[in-house]
Amino acid sequence: MKRSEKAEQILFQLEELYPAPPIPLDHRDPFTLLIAVLLSAQTTDLRVNLVTPGLFEKASTPEAMASLEVEDILDSIKTCGLAPTKAKNVRRLAEILVERHAGEVPADLAALEALPGVGHKTASVVMAQCFGVPAFPVDTHIHRLAARWGLSNDTTVERTERDLKAVFPESTWSKVHLQIIFFGREHCPARFHDLTGCPICSWAATKKRALDERRRDDAARRRQRQQQALHRPQPGAHARVPAAGMQRARSGGPAVLYPRGCLDRDGARRAVKRSGVAKRRPRHPLPRPRTRSQKPTRPLACTTPPPQSPTQRWSRSGTGSRWGEAGGACTATATNPPTIPHRPTLATSCNEAGSGCPAARHAAAVWRRQASIKGL
Repeated sequence: MKRSEKAEQILFQLEELYPAPPIPLDHRDPFTLLIAVLLSAQTTDLRVNLVTPGLFEKASTPEAMASLEVEDILDSIKTCGLAPTKAKNVRRLAEILVERHAGEVPADLAALEALPGVGHKTASVVMAQCFGVPAFPVDTHIHRLAARWGLSNDTTVERTERDLKAVFPESTWSKVHLQIIFFGREHCPARFHDLTGCPICSWAATKKRALDERRRDDAARRRQRQQQALHRPQPGAHARVPAAGMQRARSGGPAVLYPRGCLDRDGARRAVKRSGVAKRRPRHPLPRPRTRSQKPTRPLACTTPPPQSPTQRWSRSGTGSRWGEAGGACTATATNPPTIPHRPTLATSCNEAGSGCPAARHAAAVWRRQASIKGL
């Protein structure tokens, strides 16, 4: 199929999809459109439409814009790409319009291209949309679709513009320019695009073009998977970081074992944050031995024989019960009297009797140790 025949069918489909395409950039007059198109370089139209209302409230004419400081302009457009350079160009552009063109936007392509920050595409947009001069501005969407549809096979924007002007009627240039932009945004993305399901690419793109893009997208997907695999934990494939390179969590937590591919500092920290990526390494592989103060105290059975006479009566426990003549074994322990909480004492008379009861000595030692720990 010839390019002219293909362009005729493409134009017919675009007319059905976008009979009256609007200008995507919000503006009031040629000056505001010129500023908006200048700001749209390396920035989406949506972002430009978000920042231009605040800028135009400060200054919407060349005179008012020239009176602003560069910092004031930059404060309004700082979210756009290349904002510092654009702020300087906007102010200088306004000054030139006031000095050389009486504060008006010139209706001349060469004069527009001579302004700071204004290239051929920006000047063509202003000439086509504001002054009705036939022009075919070529942006990234138009350049991509022209090559994908086989209307141009060159890599330069200038050659693509010449090829498109040769196949489309001059009266449709300004409208087709907008139609192709909207079609590229909605139906024909740059990456991972299925040409077989596209309304135009399915029949306009050549088999070689479809095969090349499929191979390019497959290679891009493989690279993405490889990058993701570097930061994804693999079951049973955790590498021990050397002692010199062992990283700890930012909060000072325990050392960790990171998955393969995350041995650098930044990757290790990201691995720690992601759940399931890092395995915690126990600080002590074996249970830590208990200290002397942590050992549980067990009451020892009294080995002192029971009293031999009824006159020797010992307190069996802190309850105040006494031994009878039948006697019994002493169970001396350290207890807490209800009147003085947290202060253990002995509730036995073994020590007082001087019998040398081991249980009483143990209870006394426990009390002294606990009292020294608690500061009693």
